[in-house]
Amino acid sequence: MQDLVEVVMSLKFAIEHIAGGSEIDLSSGPAATKLTDYANLLASQGALRAALAYLGKSEEPSIATLRERLTGALGSAHVRQQQTAARTQRSQGIHNCYLIYLFIM
Repeated sequence: MQDLVEVVMSLKFAIEHIAGGSEIDLSSGPAATKLTDYANLLASQGALRAALAYLGKSEEPSIATLRERLTGALGSAHVRQQQTAARTQRSQGIHNCYLIYLFIM
């Protein structure tokens, strides 16, 4: 499936380049189905951003639902990453205060 997607995307980019940058719509038809299947495969392997990139702008319910789920998961991952960074900064701050206290004593 990856080979098929690579060929489809390469042809899409080549035609867009030849056509002067006008975007080719792959949001419906067999190509959209294969790209959605590939996005599902990528998402199941944890490549959420890559999966989102292959979904396009289709408003078909199944594609829109997958796009919303991926966007939500990426937002949650971003929030978790920020929370982890904040905890790390707090613990480093406490550690630094303790070191200063030990140095003064």
